[in-house]
Amino acid sequence: MPLPGKYQNLMVASERTTVPPTILLGESFFSMSIENYHVVNEAIERVLHKIQATSGAFLQDHVAELRKLATQLKPSTAFDDAVAQAVGKLLLNASSGLAVRSAAVSEDNGNHSYAGLYKTLLGVPSNVESVGKAVLEVWTSYFEYAAVAERLSAGSLVDGLRMNVMVQPLIPATIAGVAFSASPQLGAGAQLEFVEGTGDALVSGWKTPVLVNEERLSELTGVQELACRQVFEATHQLRELFGYEVDVEWAFLDDQLYVLQVRPITTLVRDSDDDVGELRIHDLFGMSEQEMQTLRPLPAYVEYFRSKRGPLFKFAANRDVAVGGAKLVYFDNLFLTTNPDDVSILEHFQADQVILDVNDNMRQIVLPKAKLLEELRRISSASSRRYCVLIRDYLRGDVGVITRVVANDDVLVEYTKEGLLALNRGGAKTDVAIVNEHAKPVGPFNPSALASLISATHVAQQTFGPVQLEWVLSGDRLFLIDMSSLSDAGVIMSNQSGDLVVSVGHVTGPICLIEDSPELLELSDGPAVSLTGVPDIETMGKTFDEIMRRIQDHKVPPIVMVSRPYAALAPLIPHVAGFVFSGAAVLCHLAILLRERGVPAVASESIFESLYDGVSYTLDARP
Repeated sequence: MPLPGKYQNLMVASERTTVPPTILLGESFFSMSIENYHVVNEAIERVLHKIQATSGAFLQDHVAELRKLATQLKPSTAFDDAVAQAVGKLLLNASSGLAVRSAAVSEDNGNHSYAGLYKTLLGVPSNVESVGKAVLEVWTSYFEYAAVAERLSAGSLVDGLRMNVMVQPLIPATIAGVAFSASPQLGAGAQLEFVEGTGDALVSGWKTPVLVNEERLSELTGVQELACRQVFEATHQLRELFGYEVDVEWAFLDDQLYVLQVRPITTLVRDSDDDVGELRIHDLFGMSEQEMQTLRPLPAYVEYFRSKRGPLFKFAANRDVAVGGAKLVYFDNLFLTTNPDDVSILEHFQADQVILDVNDNMRQIVLPKAKLLEELRRISSASSRRYCVLIRDYLRGDVGVITRVVANDDVLVEYTKEGLLALNRGGAKTDVAIVNEHAKPVGPFNPSALASLISATHVAQQTFGPVQLEWVLSGDRLFLIDMSSLSDAGVIMSNQSGDLVVSVGHVTGPICLIEDSPELLELSDGPAVSLTGVPDIETMGKTFDEIMRRIQDHKVPPIVMVSRPYAALAPLIPHVAGFVFSGAAVLCHLAILLRERGVPAVASESIFESLYDGVSYTLDARP
């Protein structure tokens, strides 16, 4: 297992500078001194895979699971002895206490520093009990919300590695600070910041630091001049040693410089004259292609979202159909910190809830609009970094609706009070109506709303070819949400036995029962499930691995029996003979894919209740 970057950097730095004695407590320490370490780690691994498979859409709930698991660590009876054995020498020579620092393997690497995300505890009393408690507290900081979100954004959430912990004697510094070997926005020279006393006052913001540019070093006097001169010399030596620009945390005591941490500079240092921060808001569908070009390169999901829904928004505008907002927002932590009462972002959205897309790895986080600024602060941990996110209105409405043209130019309307997401992703119980311009009002739709559904669906098909439209009904008002192209042969509503035909076909095979589970529902509702094709099994996480193992246990492709046509089951399509559901939405995502791929499927509560796992069954889903 590789050494954590923070510890390895210190060992390299010790070749040129003075580094405090440092003890690393790694995987072997925890596995030997925590009696349930491996059990907790396995449970944690499952949650991390769920987060990755759902692209963070349920991150708040999943982080709560992680935090709960982390608190279940049970130190063995030998834990105190293991701590004493590991750091015993430091305990004897640490009159000012100890520093207990995080040292994750991915921390302080060349691509991402994760600076400030994990805990550092200073002044820990020099006794076994206090050090042991501090070590566990730092270890569990690996599962703080901001840390998990940052690793997810960086694509390093599930790496099989956990937190290591470093223990050092605390340097009771006269002055301490951070130094940068280069600051491009301030010219080519190095710079540093320092405060009197230990560096935690600087990092935490308790004290306002003194900023020193190297070319103005002569303006200092006394111990400050002596310390800063040594810091600049050491910083340049470390820059030469590591071969890249470095960020150095340091402490100065009794004419001696101590290097506490060295990390690569992975973001630019903010110009000290910029005390306002940045906030820019662009209308994703309202801006011209020329304006869009000035913002590129953009995340892949932003380009996809604009290309997929841009034509729909123009279509809606031409027909005076209501839609929700979608804004591309550039901001930084400084703006949010210095403008805590600025609500200008919120004014761009009409719904009470919004959908937040952070990057390609962290998508579709639904939260109350009133909590949006709080969430932006949580995900923007790097003070010198500019963030780009996509924020959309989440229009849940009272009823979710999908429409498409069927035989005789009628319009099939499928709807549910469980919402559009549940309808689209297959979990909802739905009602269906086949209507035309002469139809009487049905379900929750008044004459005007029903006429709009019928007319817009016909015009959309004439404009774009075979499509289905997704809507929400809020009160008496319709909002157009999305549009999907279709390549199936159409919808056949029932077979000769009166069962609901989801997809036409006839096949025989063994039944493979898949039970409902919270994980299956989360996967179906998460953005990792592609709505344009069959998702890659590799992206679906460990829950789906277990489902695939059950499918592969059969010698021939089985017929899957599951209560609902959940979207997360789409990767099974190439591996199974058919599907039997207890109930189904005929216009949901999985139903469309089944018809396009010619995989037979039927929905019947009586058939579902009569079958059991392993029995051979002939599925007749013919008209």
